[in-house]
Amino acid sequence: MKRSFILSAATFLIFTSITLSSKANGNPDQILARMQEAAKKITTIRASIGQVKKFVQIGGKETYTGTLIFKHAGKSDWVRINYENGNQVSVDPSEIVLYQPQIKQAIVTTRGQLATRNQEFAFFSAPYSLTSAQMKQRYDIVHIGDEQVGAVATSVLQLTPKQPSAVKRMKWWVSQSSWLPVKSEMIDAQSGDITTFTMSNMEINPKIADSDFKIKFAPGTKVGSK
Repeated sequence: MKRSFILSAATFLIFTSITLSSKANGNPDQILARMQEAAKKITTIRASIGQVKKFVQIGGKETYTGTLIFKHAGKSDWVRINYENGNQVSVDPSEIVLYQPQIKQAIVTTRGQLATRNQEFAFFSAPYSLTSAQMKQRYDIVHIGDEQVGAVATSVLQLTPKQPSAVKRMKWWVSQSSWLPVKSEMIDAQSGDITTFTMSNMEINPKIADSDFKIKFAPGTKVGSK
C-alpha cells in the first residue's frame, strides 16, 4: 500500500462524515438536503469496505478490503479502517495515521495539512457543518441518474470542483433509503487514476468504544510524517 493511499482513504472518510426517504426526484438540492438530515441522526457506523484503484496510464489495479468504524462526537469525527492485509488507517480530531505493521512503519498527517492542500479535505475541519449552498460554492453538482449498488437503489451525484484541486471529478452513489453514501469514485487530476470505494453490511449507531479508534504500534515501529 503506497503512502498516497492515505489521501485516497481520507477522501472517502470525508464522504462518510457528510452523509446523505423517498426518492428526491433527481434534484441535487433535495438529495443534499436529505444527506444533511440523515447526518444529524448518525452517531456511529460499522461497515465492510472495498477499495479499487485503477492505474490509467500504466494499466492494472490495486484492490483492498476491510472493515470501517466511524463515530461523530460534537464537532469531531473519528474513523478507523482495518484492512485484511493488516494495514490500518485511523482518523481522530487532529491527525490521520497509516500503519503498515508488516514493515513496522507508521505515517502521520495532520488533518489541518490535508485541508490546506486540497479543498476536499476541508470537510475534516468542519464535518457535518457544510450547507447545500456551501457545497454548491465549491462544486458543480449534478444528478446523473439512478443505479443499483448491489441490492441498494441509489441516486448518483457528480461533483466537479470549481477551483484547482487534486481531484478532477467525483461521484457519490447515495442510498435512496438511508441517504448514506454507499459508494464513491474519485479521478486524480494529474494522473487520471480512478479510485472507487464501496461500503456494505452497514450498521447504523452500533456501540463503539473510543479505544477502538486508537492504533497500537508494535515495538520498533518507525513513525514518519507526510
